[in-house]
Amino acid sequence: MDASIKDVSKKMDTLKKIYTIYDVFASKMDMACREKCSDCCTRNVAITSIEGRFILEYISENKLKIDLEPEMFEFGRERFHPRITTNGLAELCASGKDIPEETMDSEWGTCPFLNGDLCEIYPARPFGCRGMVSEKKCSKNAYATMDEFSLTVNNLLTQCIEHVDANGASGNLIDMLFFLGNNTATPKHESEGFDIKNTKLIRNQTAKTFLVPPEHKYAIGPIFAEISGALSGTH
Repeated sequence: MDASIKDVSKKMDTLKKIYTIYDVFASKMDMACREKCSDCCTRNVAITSIEGRFILEYISENKLKIDLEPEMFEFGRERFHPRITTNGLAELCASGKDIPEETMDSEWGTCPFLNGDLCEIYPARPFGCRGMVSEKKCSKNAYATMDEFSLTVNNLLTQCIEHVDANGASGNLIDMLFFLGNNTATPKHESEGFDIKNTKLIRNQTAKTFLVPPEHKYAIGPIFAEISGALSGTH
């Protein structure tokens, strides 16, 4: 796969293409996830910095009355902070190294963008939300049920989104939006990457190996070709 993209506008265009590819894939699935289904809308969503930029752009362009202040996000509450990115995880798996344990708690509360049972940023929702395609309602089992090939597709696209934004970072949606809202952080993100010291964010990585099991190698080919096409000519 080619090197990551540094120009933010090109990153954004590529992200939208990846979202469209996945939306077409998901539209053919028989899933329980529907409008006003908010069982999985928690504070624990992890996003990349380019996804955070896409959300902020959507809020601005649509003049949404969303006040991105600590009070809205209940900034002092516990939330998931990823310790490793998906591309980092793929490298560890490929080298046979131990995977760091992640801490997740569903009791940490609902997503701050949830208004009743509706997502206020639904068209710009990050892939962590977009890829939730459970075959059964999560409220019945207390967890999502997805077929293994869909999980492989999700892993592939998650890796590709991180690859596109490899000079950026990943983290909890709440932490990322506050970081990107800092005027001193934005110019660095647009050019050379940014300083994430003293934050809960982690550095993105390029995709060097993919989390595709042997049994899905050929079935994933058409989607991989579409993603490669989305990436071509963007560097």
